[in-house]
Amino acid sequence: MNKLITTLCLVLLSVHSYSQEVITGPFLIRDGVTYHQDTNEPVIGIIQSFFPNSSQISERQTYRDGKRDGPSESFHENGKLSERMCDN
Repeated sequence: MNKLITTLCLVLLSVHSYSQEVITGPFLIRDGVTYHQDTNEPVIGIIQSFFPNSSQISERQTYRDGKRDGPSESFHENGKLSERMCDN
């Protein structure tokens, strides 16, 4: 019985979770919509920006159909979360 409940919970969780593509750019912004520069398609997924001359993330934003949608996070140069905002 415990195995059945555990399996059911895992299936339900996996249905609701999805992975979004992480995108680093370059981008074009026209009329308030962000597009992939290479494909000219509206951005869908997570855009990550990095501090200059570093591999340390500075910002992470979620986009749907080229517009910000969902959480937005800013980070300090030491990697700690500075601010988290939700657009919903």
